[in-house]
Amino acid sequence: MKGFALATANMQAYQAKLLEIAQANVQFAFDFGLRLATIRSPTEFFPVIMEFTTRRVDMFGQHSKELAAYPFWRIEPLRELTALPGR
Repeated sequence: MKGFALATANMQAYQAKLLEIAQANVQFAFDFGLRLATIRSPTEFFPVIMEFTTRRVDMFGQHSKELAAYPFWRIEPLRELTALPGR
């Protein structure tokens, strides 16, 4: 039962992290849209695209590291659940 409680707690933390990532993505989209809407000349377009592309790549890298750090990817199954009877 202890393994189940640990897995449940880890899954809840993982879901909370996914919600945090979704919120960051929505905020990024709004910031990007606002910046695009305020461009006054065509020469401003490419620097804005470069800035937001860099930010998005950095966000993706950070989110990947955070998600990979969750321990439930490394939970070992209980021996009595995986062993064949009599072995």
